[in-house]
Amino acid sequence: MMLILAIAMISCSALMAQQQPSTITNNIAEKEDFSFNETTHDFGKIPQGRPVTFTFMMKNISATPVHLTTVQAGCGCTTPKWKSGVYNPNEETAIEVGYNAANVGAFNKTVTIIYDDNKMKTIYIKGEVVKD
Repeated sequence: MMLILAIAMISCSALMAQQQPSTITNNIAEKEDFSFNETTHDFGKIPQGRPVTFTFMMKNISATPVHLTTVQAGCGCTTPKWKSGVYNPNEETAIEVGYNAANVGAFNKTVTIIYDDNKMKTIYIKGEVVKD
């Protein structure tokens, strides 16, 4: 009986030791470099053939300057306008995102912000194009 109890205690200790690193890792939050007025903008229902735009305001909330490298739309129907450059802590910049509203139906599009040469942040636009 004592042998079974000892084996059970050792097994439980081994399992707990394996779980601790993942628990610690999950509690470490990834540091954000930017804050946004919105990360997803919903245009709601928009008439077909009437392009729409929304301006995402992006603020550097890190302690160091951040170099905005590029902003890429997920498709040709979405066009971002932005200014490349280095943004100091607490400095803001605008990313204007347009959608052409050519096709009827729901849409959910991505815009990827690439900064410091290899870091990425994705923002989204969505809505529904309806016949005018």
